Order: sequence, then C-alpha cells, then structure tokens
Amino acid sequence: MGLLGIKTKVVLSSEYEAAAHKTMRLVDLCKYFDAQTYLSGEGGMAYLDEGQFKDQGIKILIQKYQHPVYPQRWMDKKTEGFISHLSVIDLIFNCGPKSLAILENMGRKN
Repeated sequence: MGLLGIKTKVVLSSEYEAAAHKTMRLVDLCKYFDAQTYLSGEGGMAYLDEGQFKDQGIKILIQKYQHPVYPQRWMDKKTEGFISHLSVIDLIFNCGPKSLAILENMGRKN
C-alpha cells in the first residue's frame, strides 16, 4: 500500500452486518459508509441489480479499465509479449518504486 500511495483505511466487509445476497450486501455496505456512489468494473453489470442501488439513492459508476503496459522481466525469454491483467503484485515485483507513477500515467499518451 505504501508503494502505491494508498492511505485509505482498509476494512473487512465481514466486520460489518450486511445482507447475504450479493447486490444487497454491497448496498448495505455503501449505506453503512455513507457512500453516494459505488464504483464497479464493467463485468459487475452482469450480476448487479441496479434498481436496488437506485432505490437507496446510490449511483453506480462503471470503470472502463485500461491496463497499463510495463516491463515484465521474463517478457523476452518465455512469452511472445506482455501478459495483461495480472495482479498489482506483478507490477510491484517488476517495477518496484516506479509502480505508482505507471498507474498514475495510465491512459496518457507519451
């Protein structure tokens, strides 16, 4: 978290009372934390019930993720190119302290 500049407190959802159903669980957690917006990946729309968020006055914002390309140590040896959509751990192990700058510059053309 330090390498990525994350200062937000991280909590476990299991520490809070929330519905068991997938959408209502998210809605309950949003309400608990006074969230007005829920950030979802594009795939989330396949399982989220938008109406339940709307009924509680919570807006859904869809992130259209553009994966950054960065040097992977094994690229030239074992693969034909960059392996996308790995964990942020891959980025950190390959780029160390430069990881935050790579994430901050996503989508920008050099």
